[in-house]
Amino acid sequence: PPEVARTWVPQAQQSMDLSPSLQAVRCPTQVIAGELDPFNPPDPAAEIVRAIPDGEANMAVVPGAAHRVFTDNPEFVYSTIRKALARWE
Repeated sequence: PPEVARTWVPQAQQSMDLSPSLQAVRCPTQVIAGELDPFNPPDPAAEIVRAIPDGEANMAVVPGAAHRVFTDNPEFVYSTIRKALARWE
């Protein structure tokens, strides 16, 4: 329910720090964030990209999208994924 998400998500985001694990990522990574996402906004997504070593990560901010990027702007998201897969072939 939305009331649970409004309470749990901010608390979880403040107490769960997985950033040290990002140094172990050794594969190409596409990070996608909704421009208007109240739960996982673009700034923390950019921190994820910066934490992944060797330039392995790319970031895309989905215009006009909130948390459900696949339904908010599917054309942009699928295009981003296709481009990432083409780069990694």
